Amino acid sequence: MEERRGNVSLTATAWFDGACSGNPGPMGIGGVIELSDGRRITVSKYIGWGTNNVAEYKALIEVLDQLNELGVTSAEIYGDSQLVVNQVMNAWKVKDNDMVRLWGAARSLMRKITAKGDGKVRVYWIERDFNVEANDLASVSIKEAGAKRRSRFSYNSLFGTKRR
Repeated sequence: MEERRGNVSLTATAWFDGACSGNPGPMGIGGVIELSDGRRITVSKYIGWGTNNVAEYKALIEVLDQLNELGVTSAEIYGDSQLVVNQVMNAWKVKDNDMVRLWGAARSLMRKITAKGDGKVRVYWIERDFNVEANDLASVSIKEAGAKRRSRFSYNSLFGTKRR
């Protein structure tokens, strides 16, 4: 969890979660990043239609991308998906072609982060009860996207498809 700025390193602790309303269904991702310099960043995004495993991977990738952009060189990351955690830490084989692509993207970002210094990126599995904020951020993104779709549907149903 370190960022090199001169002789200063920035470290991070992060949590990620992907959510899916139905499986497959609308997907959302959530993340929380706490930096050693005191900054705290949250992520909440609706990412379209897919499966829960895809949402979990995309949540991790988003967190890793943010860490990379912030200049972090070492991080501890926590998630409640045993599949994603065990695959990115190379404890389990990746068999599904879609997961291979996502696994590769995650591993590439992990290498970019550690290439900036002598730090490490470790991803740990935690129970869902210890990942509440990231889970809530992922779930909220799906609910907010659904509300926007419903309001457009309602408007179009009442007044036609063109807004004036």
